[in-house]
Amino acid sequence: MSKLAISLSTLLVLPGASVAHPKDGADPKMHFSLYDQGTGRFHMFENETGKYQVGGSENGIGMTLNDQWSNWWRVGMRPPPGQKLAPGFYPEAGCRYGRIAYLTLTNNNPPCMYHSPGQFGSFTIRQIEFNPAGSLTALEAVFKVSGGSHEAPGTVGMIRYNAYPLYFKQKAAKESRWGKVDETFHGDSTIFTLTGDRRSIRFEAAVPRDIWAFSLTAPKGKVFKVGRYKTAEQPTASKAGMDILWFVDAQRDQPWTRCDLEASGHKAKAGPGVLNIRAVRYDSAGKVSGMLADYEFHCVDVNGRTELPITGKFRINI
Repeated sequence: MSKLAISLSTLLVLPGASVAHPKDGADPKMHFSLYDQGTGRFHMFENETGKYQVGGSENGIGMTLNDQWSNWWRVGMRPPPGQKLAPGFYPEAGCRYGRIAYLTLTNNNPPCMYHSPGQFGSFTIRQIEFNPAGSLTALEAVFKVSGGSHEAPGTVGMIRYNAYPLYFKQKAAKESRWGKVDETFHGDSTIFTLTGDRRSIRFEAAVPRDIWAFSLTAPKGKVFKVGRYKTAEQPTASKAGMDILWFVDAQRDQPWTRCDLEASGHKAKAGPGVLNIRAVRYDSAGKVSGMLADYEFHCVDVNGRTELPITGKFRINI
């Protein structure tokens, strides 16, 4: 098993990048946190002396973390027999490796936090990558370990190793054109794409039942950089262009739809909004390679009335 020791507070800046990271004081690609549901205690590794030791393959992964007080935590995950680790949810896991997945969480003790057959757990692999030799190179996962039953309070953890956060979040009111929306998607359920350049960017999230696409155009004569932009359907000298395209998987015979979706009984068009770019990265050719942004988007009906918004945030490769 290969090992790598990395300071958790190192700020990563890639060569040729044009980026403003959120000021969280830590490398976003390295994260480990634990939350005890019983006591409410939260612990996150972000000290300079916190060290990762990580390794594994498709057959299983292991991680050990040490803090400045010589405490250590160990997490191990393996898929059920006959399977390979891949993005997805593993609902049954525990110390006893039978037909279920294997999960351990150890804190300065022998393996497993609970020492009884009643230990329960689950984990979700959000992102995972391997090199050509089959060794683990990147991971994002969340897990829960509890005793007695799945419903019992336990320890909830999150691991991110050499992987940027990746997500798409959105909300809308039940009375809106979009209907009730309150969703968060990660790499275990969604395919993300980001294309474009400094003047025109397109972000897509192929979620389990739909595809959401954001068409973004910089104000005329300008390029996208970190900042807050007022938006309209088409760009102007003072506003960026922003439109949301929504394709419902169950309606593959229908074209892309947006504000002219007649779900609310009448057509509309893209209206005013806000695009807040918190971080953006371009490659040496000027192509967009990473972005973190939040947004507010309104449709305007045929009578010129601004409808209830849909809001959200997306983050990819940054």
